[in-house]
Amino acid sequence: MSKSYKKGALFSSVLSVLAKGVAFVQQLSIAYFCGVNATTDIYFYLINLTLLFGGMIQVVTSSVLIPRSMELRHNDSPIVEMRYLNSFLVCILIVGIILISILGLLGGNFMKLITRFNLQEISSNLLTYYLFLPITMLMCINSFFAEVLVSYKRFSAPVWLNLGLNSMIIIAVVCLHSILGGLSMMIGAFFILLLATLIFIIYMKRTLKWRFWVVDFRLFRTSLHPMGGLLANQLIVIFINTFPFFLLSQLQPGSVTLVNYAMKLVQAPYSFLQQISIVMQVKLNELNVQRRHHEVLQLTKKISSYIFAIGLLIAGFIFILKTPIVTLLYGLGNLSEDSLKQIINLIAIAIISLPFIAFGQVWAKLYFVQQRIKLYIITMVVMNFVGCIIYYAFITTYEIEGYAMAYALSESLMAIALWYRIKRISKFA
Repeated sequence: MSKSYKKGALFSSVLSVLAKGVAFVQQLSIAYFCGVNATTDIYFYLINLTLLFGGMIQVVTSSVLIPRSMELRHNDSPIVEMRYLNSFLVCILIVGIILISILGLLGGNFMKLITRFNLQEISSNLLTYYLFLPITMLMCINSFFAEVLVSYKRFSAPVWLNLGLNSMIIIAVVCLHSILGGLSMMIGAFFILLLATLIFIIYMKRTLKWRFWVVDFRLFRTSLHPMGGLLANQLIVIFINTFPFFLLSQLQPGSVTLVNYAMKLVQAPYSFLQQISIVMQVKLNELNVQRRHHEVLQLTKKISSYIFAIGLLIAGFIFILKTPIVTLLYGLGNLSEDSLKQIINLIAIAIISLPFIAFGQVWAKLYFVQQRIKLYIITMVVMNFVGCIIYYAFITTYEIEGYAMAYALSESLMAIALWYRIKRISKFA
């Protein structure tokens, strides 16, 4: 990779470590002030939905919109690119406003549909639900802005967004918990995402000379088919990621919270490794435009091998030191001894999947570089439904620990399937 890409990968990865450190402090602050209860269950259930929808927009933007927008920037002009991307932004705003209006009117009835929490618990946390709606739209908008900035080699934009979100939740919990309780977490998220939207708009206008008022939906037509398929797949991904928590919401209060505490620790190193693949995709897009196909495949092989090895080392380190790590991180929180033991067991099982997930995500980038969107969607849909069956079987049998077992198995199988399918038929081989 060129020097600028290596520098961008290094800086964004270092910043990602800082962001994950702040994310842990956020978890600790919630554990310390809120502990494990029905309110934290509902908060984590809804905030995870917010992050999943934001991730959906991130995937669509980086995998479909950005490759096309870079072609327009290179072959036509920046203003044509702006018209193309702004058209998608308008769609987000329209759909977001419609959904907020409808789901706001439904209120607790929608919560009853998507969860199995106690009705009294839902009624006690309705304000959390109402804040969840605009927060989700703001998260989608900011995820879109961050990926646009990545295409302009501002690789750390998504990390800054996560860093700001986690930092503000910490501040809100510490300062407002005694007054607002669990609602303080949602208020912190709403404030920072609204502020982030304004910052992104100002930054893009000043630095990129972005014109937000220019749109051309005709440019958007060529992307509708791959984007529609990818959106459909991402909705399935959201379902498969939410379904286990739906099952957990039927168990004793605190189940969703305990799983969330454990999985944040498991997924933290993956987020660090993911920064490398995010930077790599921009480089792959450039190589593809220049028709340097052999280099695309060689770069993918090289990075995937490195990431698997690093992921394996990190997973081994966490597995060996899981008890002191959990005790150090959560021991000072408002958690019982039994809760700490459950978190340790969850981590010991789920961490097995770390190197496989990181490896699979690198190869997933090749699907979009080669424009094999249909193959990617089919592979993901099949494996997601397989995962859904695995989650149901394991959670209904082993309850909380069953989640970790299902996570490790389904995510590893997904990564292997992604690698096998694209490697087998790659036109660059």
